[in-house]
Amino acid sequence: MCHDATLPEGALIMTATTLPRPATILRRSLSTVCLLALSCPGFAVDLNYRIGLFAEHSDNIARQPVTDDPAFGPIVSDTAIAPYIGFALTQEGDLLSLQAAGDLERRSYLDDSFADESRARVGMRAAWRLLPERLTWALDGVLSDQPVNVFAVEQPDNLQRTRLLVTGPTLALRPTSRTRLLLEARYTNTDAEQTIDFNSDRWSAAARGLWELNSVSTLSFNAEYLDAQFDVASSFNADYQRQDVFARYDRRSSRGDWSADLGVTRVRFDDADPDAVADETRPLLRVRGGLQLTELTRLEASLLRQFSDSSQYLLGSAPTVTDFELPIGLPNLSTTAVSADLYDEKSASLGLARRSDTVYMRMDAYVRRFGYEINPELDQDANGLSVGINRQITPQFAVGAYAAREWRDYIALLRDDRELRYGATADWRWSRRFGISLDLSHNERSSSDPLQGYDDNRVVLSINYIR
Repeated sequence: MCHDATLPEGALIMTATTLPRPATILRRSLSTVCLLALSCPGFAVDLNYRIGLFAEHSDNIARQPVTDDPAFGPIVSDTAIAPYIGFALTQEGDLLSLQAAGDLERRSYLDDSFADESRARVGMRAAWRLLPERLTWALDGVLSDQPVNVFAVEQPDNLQRTRLLVTGPTLALRPTSRTRLLLEARYTNTDAEQTIDFNSDRWSAAARGLWELNSVSTLSFNAEYLDAQFDVASSFNADYQRQDVFARYDRRSSRGDWSADLGVTRVRFDDADPDAVADETRPLLRVRGGLQLTELTRLEASLLRQFSDSSQYLLGSAPTVTDFELPIGLPNLSTTAVSADLYDEKSASLGLARRSDTVYMRMDAYVRRFGYEINPELDQDANGLSVGINRQITPQFAVGAYAAREWRDYIALLRDDRELRYGATADWRWSRRFGISLDLSHNERSSSDPLQGYDDNRVVLSINYIR
């Protein structure tokens, strides 16, 4: 335990009825990790943050369709005012490694179109080295707002707070100088405010044998086991056990890195209706890679065939320190329903990024197909493209533009959606720390369901302090 700080700046008894909620656990865990990072000697802490106030005006705040249906009121414009904070924390020390990043805001609507609300996107990954090179303890957390109804438009009444906590030890053994054996155990808690059939406790274990083939390549054999138990039984979930067995090849060099997983996944459902869902055995394929084409340009690609679920999606989409550092963010049109259901994922993606002292550009393309095990209404095909560019005109002034397009088909519902988002940004820093930002955007959806289409134009003006 650390006692001496090098940086400026009674017992608790719990019963079964007083155990803290997952949100409390996540909040306390993040606070504890940050305090440790800031208070222990020899720790190199890098904390960056932005604080500000923004005003967002929309000419269709609820993203309502143009229709005479009395269930929909008139199209309403409104302005939201929100203080916000964004942060990125990195800590690398002998005892603790930590990365945490996210955004927090509190919105108030001037014309009371919606009740005041808080929004959050926080991701954290931490590892304590309890025994050097032998025993570590991991703590990963995600806090985010996700759709309640994935079929409906994105607006405040269709958002819910979701939480994910993963923690547990990893024991590393080194039988020889070129081999390692990893034994892992994890506890995962998932929680959603409204989609309660998503709430669960999950216990998992893994054994991995790794062989260092040479200085840049590693071969491993992996066996993973997961037992998922849901808090509330419903027609949209079923407790299950999952086994993954696969071989992995990793290669990392100065020019790039890539990995390939090849194996099989077996899922056994407990007490599920055999007419609705059956035990499944499916191939597992994951190939991911990045290639440094030039000093400034990087190519990334992935090819996946795997079982997945909302918890894996939340972990994979959590904000990172890298996101905080990017001068412009790309719009993310694709969402996954917050659901307890497993889905068979088939996807491919390609991304190209170029970054210099004055220009940042990124392009992404993807194709995805999700086939759900219990609720086939969620089955969907999605194809998308996005591009963003930022130009530093002067040291004090930068402009940017972005655009994204997605084609989404809900197979069982015979519904086709087309999403489009584009916009322009400007950022002026009148001093090293203070600045003003402007974001103009157009958002629209066309759908085979005429009640799910909308047009929405937004203007966001913010004043901010950056450290």
